[in-house]
Amino acid sequence: MLCCQIRCVFHVDVVHERNVIVIYEKSLMAQANFEYLLCALLFAYVKSGPSLFPSLVEGQIRYSHDKVINSVEDCKSRLEYFANSTANFTQCAIRHAHPIRMCEICVGYYMNALKAHEDILQAHDGGGHACKMELVNLDRLEVIEGALDYVCKLWQRGQCNSCFIVKDNGTLTPQLSNITVKFQQLYNATQDCFSQFYNATTKKYESAICANCTEKYCALNQYYEDLKADTGEGIVCMDIVDAVKEVDVSVKMVPGDPNCQ
Repeated sequence: MLCCQIRCVFHVDVVHERNVIVIYEKSLMAQANFEYLLCALLFAYVKSGPSLFPSLVEGQIRYSHDKVINSVEDCKSRLEYFANSTANFTQCAIRHAHPIRMCEICVGYYMNALKAHEDILQAHDGGGHACKMELVNLDRLEVIEGALDYVCKLWQRGQCNSCFIVKDNGTLTPQLSNITVKFQQLYNATQDCFSQFYNATTKKYESAICANCTEKYCALNQYYEDLKADTGEGIVCMDIVDAVKEVDVSVKMVPGDPNCQ
């Protein structure tokens, strides 16, 4: 009756061999290792009788202990992967905070962190127990959810999704959007032109930059202004926003020339 109440369903064959009982588990659905152990011991007690029960207890406890250890290790490996994924993303974001290139360079680390967290929520250990129960639901400090929240909020503040192609179902892909690719082409063309007129000694651009690079600079700036008008200034990928500011700073380093106004 007790085994039925705690939904521990299994079948064992008790084999007497040299006064040692060998139990073969056929089918098991237990909500906890303790429940399984209790059911197994009670069932075997009835089958074996009091004389052989002590040796049976020792074997079952050893089996249950090994099972618990394996279960913990299965979920710990997923936890370790999540920890590494969030750490890798954080390091990448810090390294590419200025100039901001976090979105384009760190997208792989960001997606890995999401995948690692989803794995914890969906995965089960070798004993059939949900890792979410062992790792997330018992996390009183909410460290796991807090780490994911930090990663997601940082990504959202950078409006990073707008740099990439997002599927109709909202799934992010690491593929740059056509808008981002076009911007990069204009940006690279402008920077390549600027670099030809940079004076490493004075650490300023020569005035010739105005006559030679104005067309490329204006094309880049106009594309950015159109992008803001189409999407709203608040949802432009921060990598793009910061890149435009970089170019503007470069222009300000040019000695006064009416062609640059």
